[in-house]
Amino acid sequence: MADSDNSMTLRFVTRRRLMMGAAAASTSDASAGEIMSHKSPKEDPSLRLCEQWREVHSNTMALCRKQQMLETQLVDAIGFPDRDQAVVNLAAHQARWDAMDNQIGYSRMDGMIRQSEAVERALLDDLLLSPSTTIHGVLAKLSVILREAEQREDPDDFPWPHIRALRHDLTRLHGLDIATVLKSEEQQTSQSR
Repeated sequence: MADSDNSMTLRFVTRRRLMMGAAAASTSDASAGEIMSHKSPKEDPSLRLCEQWREVHSNTMALCRKQQMLETQLVDAIGFPDRDQAVVNLAAHQARWDAMDNQIGYSRMDGMIRQSEAVERALLDDLLLSPSTTIHGVLAKLSVILREAEQREDPDDFPWPHIRALRHDLTRLHGLDIATVLKSEEQQTSQSR
């Protein structure tokens, strides 16, 4: 991929960054008592939004993998212009590239990715505005934030280890099984790859 930095890991290698924008902190009108109530997790709107985000995120990642394969096909079939002849042959090369793109659908796939990313961002915005009513909802929100951030940043940089530690504390303090929480997240992460 001509415009990619080869020193980056695969999840960052595309013509542009996979994920733009991010969740910004917002305040909610929910009191601490409402957030930590003992309502059924099924009643928590945050859980429904988190699940919707995970499904859309998984779809976005699948589209990105498909686009990477299509980009590889383009490069294999068309290649890059010869450096010495780049100016002279650029228009002809671009025409071959565009024709192959029309045939295999690389640009159409890019549009589908952009649409899926827009839905992801909208769900993230909705998630921030939706107060969690159970500890499960709070933990799900933290998990979504961590997954989103790890797509764009080093997961070992501040504040991500601290947020993971808070998630562990909340899990432990509410008598939930941390191994079950982590196993569920690992399964969801592996499904989105």
